[in-house]
Amino acid sequence: MITDYLGYGAAAAVIGATVYANLPLNLIVPNDKPTFKELADSKLVKITDEKTLNENEQIFAKDLLKENSVLIWAVRNPECPFCHEEAKNFDLIKDQLNAAGVKFIAIVDRMNGIKEFKKLFNGDIYYDRQVGNILNIS
Repeated sequence: MITDYLGYGAAAAVIGATVYANLPLNLIVPNDKPTFKELADSKLVKITDEKTLNENEQIFAKDLLKENSVLIWAVRNPECPFCHEEAKNFDLIKDQLNAAGVKFIAIVDRMNGIKEFKKLFNGDIYYDRQVGNILNIS
């Protein structure tokens, strides 16, 4: 028996750890998904070049939704090779989106790698000032 080798305390710890490890994730990790209002009230800054942000040109995310139809891509990391590949793929359908009247924008939470990303993504890119509201929806 396990208690012969470990003792009752260690056996209880092993059993407790096993039970904890098999609990549903939503009981262990808090659900911090933002509400639609929090997403809409996120402050965004349009990125015009890779070195500076014009803080005077902040907009709320909800202002983007007042325009025509909008497809928003929340980019995890502009340096990520997978994001670069997705940007290339999205570029293939950009003409179809434009023809349908859909504006396609990307939102990032960091400036690292933005110069390379801008070469691949042919659209407006916004910086999420509150780092996380929009990008916390995964």
